[in-house]
Amino acid sequence: MLLNITHKKGLAHERLADRKKGSISMKRFLLIVTAAVAFATGAVAAEKATPHAMLIDGVAAYVNEAVITIAEVMTEVRGSVWADLPAADREQQLHQLYKATLDAMINRRLILDSAKASGASIAPWAVDERVQEVVNKQFGGDRAKLTTALAAQRTTLDEWRKTIEEELIVQSMRYSRVEKNVTVSAQAVRDFFAANPQQFSESKGVGVSVIVIAPVDGSAVAERGGLAVKELEAGKPFAEVAKTYSADGKAANGGDWGVINPVETFRPELADALSGLSVGGHSPLLLLEDHGYILRKNSDVAPQTLTLEQAWPRVEGRLKMIEAEKKYTEWVNRLRKKAYIKIFELPIAK
Repeated sequence: MLLNITHKKGLAHERLADRKKGSISMKRFLLIVTAAVAFATGAVAAEKATPHAMLIDGVAAYVNEAVITIAEVMTEVRGSVWADLPAADREQQLHQLYKATLDAMINRRLILDSAKASGASIAPWAVDERVQEVVNKQFGGDRAKLTTALAAQRTTLDEWRKTIEEELIVQSMRYSRVEKNVTVSAQAVRDFFAANPQQFSESKGVGVSVIVIAPVDGSAVAERGGLAVKELEAGKPFAEVAKTYSADGKAANGGDWGVINPVETFRPELADALSGLSVGGHSPLLLLEDHGYILRKNSDVAPQTLTLEQAWPRVEGRLKMIEAEKKYTEWVNRLRKKAYIKIFELPIAK
């Protein structure tokens, strides 16, 4: 059967604005990549600058009948910003990132197993639609460029398409099992607003530009995002970097969103990051779900506190996101209790 695909449009700018539309995003947070890891043809290469060499591959975890390998985990976390870390910090950062990423991959595998057991699937036309969307957005509609990018990563089109299909299944399962069942009482909205009025303010004059790093372009999000940040730090204008790297529909205009209300337009994590910037400043690479974001504050106006009536949709949306995350954790924990899971420590050769 075809599950309700709430995220099938998948456009980066629509992901940014999903709170405004009242949907609840899957908060599959990824950490900023700061690991001392380099990759060659999908395998983990030993980095000479680190105090220890990492084994090439092995089993990271068994999940029911599936095997997650070390190389698969490292492919998820590869990046370019690790080189800026002191050598002494790299191994600790690697272990933290490896553990968090492996945990997310286990959850993903369990959700896919749950979908298979329930007979849930994604219709081929939905996968085709998503594939074409990526081709249009990231490769200008040229499938040959996609094929070339995949070949550089030693990935076939069928393998990549399978990944797209699985991602849609995970998103759809989360919606059907968690998000569509989330409700918030009116009293809860009142209580939360009374306790946190400062969180719900309105600024009618924040000028914002955004660089959106998309996941499917032949390289990892963190890697491309790290390169974009380095160009910004080297003094390249934000608009030029946006035109080069951004997958957002506003990339042609240098990523300029004009003057907006960030709380209404962006997800809370992005609105919070923007609030901490000074005019002219840009954020680091922010990794949320499967996209990366770099924000720039172009202008600012002092915020005004909203009344409860004005803030109601925002408060309700915030509470629904909190409740959805709680229900998601409970759901995944139930799946874990029923599953066979064996996790192996990341092997480091002394």
